[in-house]
Amino acid sequence: MKHYKFLVFILFALLLACQESGPNIGPDPNKVDSPSYEDGENEENSSGNDLSTGESKDNPDVTDDKSESPNSTNDEGAQQPEGANNDNRDPVKIEVTDQELIRQIEQDSMKVTIKNKDGKVFNLYLLLFNKKEHEESGESCYGSKGDTSISGEYKAYYSNDEKFYEIGVSGPIDFNAEREMPLQIIEAEGEDFPNFAAIKQQAGCNGKTYSIFGFDESGEEVVNYKFQENDKIFSELFATSFDYTNDGKLESQTYDNTIAKHKTVIWKIDFKQNLLIADEIQLK
Repeated sequence: MKHYKFLVFILFALLLACQESGPNIGPDPNKVDSPSYEDGENEENSSGNDLSTGESKDNPDVTDDKSESPNSTNDEGAQQPEGANNDNRDPVKIEVTDQELIRQIEQDSMKVTIKNKDGKVFNLYLLLFNKKEHEESGESCYGSKGDTSISGEYKAYYSNDEKFYEIGVSGPIDFNAEREMPLQIIEAEGEDFPNFAAIKQQAGCNGKTYSIFGFDESGEEVVNYKFQENDKIFSELFATSFDYTNDGKLESQTYDNTIAKHKTVIWKIDFKQNLLIADEIQLK
């Protein structure tokens, strides 16, 4: 009996010892201790960014937000090169090869023939789209009662050596078909000056808008010219007249209501930039 009690005591002592020590399984492999930080110091990730503000320690202007810079590339297309579209000249000419479109240009367009300074002949066309006709209902600067006016849109083309090219210029058009056609030639008396052509559209009782076409520096392409007066560049000129003078200068005249004076401008031709630059201005 004494031996039995002693055996029970030994077994109880061993069991108690095992419960106090517990199994030795080592550190938890899924637990990562957080680094300690001193008071007043922001937490930083491995790249040096302030995790509380998103700012870079080395460059406080850099953040980790998703906003794009003005020059960044997005899904809508590649970044536009710096300085693109700052050139005043027209886009590169596009040859027209569609035979049906060429047939339309030849048969349905308004046309004028212009010559470069060497006498080489080019045809300039205005092909009209979405044309609408209406009768003038009364007397006005735009016409007389019963006159037929045409409105729509145009696209400009030219041809040379049996090839047709799109100039890359289009816009709205509105004119009185009973009066002069909107597409007209501007030519000098001498043979040393190239022809220009103008789209003239009535713009009130004091004048018209002029869109000008002429030759580029090579004399082998027809392009759309823009106007420059002081620092302003514009594609249309408001004037009562625009033509060559007797001494071969391009001149515009208009009446300026704001100052109650007639304005005459001599335009210098910049064939390289396809610009007409206001060179002399007279007010009377």
